[in-house]
Amino acid sequence: MEGLAREEGVSKGLVYAYFPNRDALLAALVQREQAAFRADAMERAARAADFEGLIQATTRAYLEHCRDRGALITLLMNDPALDRVIAAADLAQREATVAYFVRRASAAFHLERPVAEAAVDMLMAVTGRAGAQVAAGTLAIDQAESIALSLIFGGLQRLAGGAAARPDAIP
Repeated sequence: MEGLAREEGVSKGLVYAYFPNRDALLAALVQREQAAFRADAMERAARAADFEGLIQATTRAYLEHCRDRGALITLLMNDPALDRVIAAADLAQREATVAYFVRRASAAFHLERPVAEAAVDMLMAVTGRAGAQVAAGTLAIDQAESIALSLIFGGLQRLAGGAAARPDAIP
């Protein structure tokens, strides 16, 4: 906290007036980053014309966020003191996001709700791993996006029993 005050050229008391301790400061950073990502993803999602566009837009938003802010997010997520703060905020947001995508996937691919719930949960992990690879520099954003979208759409089409149910038909 003293280093932050020094770095910003303000008094230590001013920093403590806004953040009573280090954990409160880090929690505020997590909340800021999550809010910025959500706002960007929601704006892109609102412009999507269909389910495919929705998934492409939100996947791209997530991967760009990982590319641009991955180091900070990784640092914050690995701080044990923030586990409770992050877990509570993340759980509520994740539940709302999963419910939204379950409804959309179920309607777009005519999946029964339990199947759509399991699929969305697993496919969100695909997007998460793609973001981790982008943040680590293992994959370029376009490569990660292409792989993730192929897995997402191919998996949903296969579950729906569509034309892409044959492995040789998946691009």
